[in-house]
Amino acid sequence: MTQQQKWYIVNVTPGQENKTSLEIKSLLQKGVLQDNISEIVVPTKLVARVRRGQKVLEAQKIFPGYIFILADLSKFVYDTLVNLPKVIGILGSKNNPKPVTDHEMLEILKYNTNQENIAEDHKNLQFQIGETVKIIQGSFDSFSGIVEEFDQEKQKLKISVSIFGRSTMVDLSIDQVEKIEN
Repeated sequence: MTQQQKWYIVNVTPGQENKTSLEIKSLLQKGVLQDNISEIVVPTKLVARVRRGQKVLEAQKIFPGYIFILADLSKFVYDTLVNLPKVIGILGSKNNPKPVTDHEMLEILKYNTNQENIAEDHKNLQFQIGETVKIIQGSFDSFSGIVEEFDQEKQKLKISVSIFGRSTMVDLSIDQVEKIEN
């Protein structure tokens, strides 16, 4: 990042954030924008969704219709970006874009990084048979139980829960339980 480069928000057609960022990256590779843009970010968060009966983590855009660029925004770069298809404009008044403060961008970038770490942790989560876990979602919310089976591929657990003094088996996905730290 050079001294003149600042973060700017580019307003794009909603749903076209990734295509627009790829278009800007292709202009960088062709040398049209030279070294005027050093980073392009489409902030996302991870959301659990059910697809074909399976719960999966998907990236959802935090700011639909916006991408963030770290750029030295000269008149040429401004005009090039604004004239791209799917670009509505750059936030700020016409011909005078307003940069985002470094503090605000650090929060957004930190959030983006934390979400990537959560996804990695979710994939690498391991449960041991005989381990005690706490149920955090569903009918048995706040119950504790013992892991009887763990299917890493399907991300499913069979947990033995004591209800009225009797052991009952419950099938749960890994995001419905949390490990109890000893």
